[in-house]
Amino acid sequence: MLAQRAAGDSRGGTLVKMPATLHTCPLTWLRIPTHYCHRAERALHDAGVDYVRVTHPLLRGRRDALRRAMGQSLLPVLVTEGGERFAPAREIIAAARDGRLA
Repeated sequence: MLAQRAAGDSRGGTLVKMPATLHTCPLTWLRIPTHYCHRAERALHDAGVDYVRVTHPLLRGRRDALRRAMGQSLLPVLVTEGGERFAPAREIIAAARDGRLA
């Protein structure tokens, strides 16, 4: 997604590229190879995709912000610059490997 800077910004009204957003659980830092959030993050990293990670509560019942924004409470979810959503992890991994996210 390209976002235009505010007119009052000292850099003017230039267009900047916004990175993709990866929504994960808070346990991604453990780097467990079988963990879905880690697998999705690793696939993005290996494919060279620029992304920002947003963590959500571990318990699904406490993911109200994710549910309101995405309509679901399962993680991980990737939202690209163009607003396209990829979930579950196998779709994120496949898209990263196929080059659809680069």
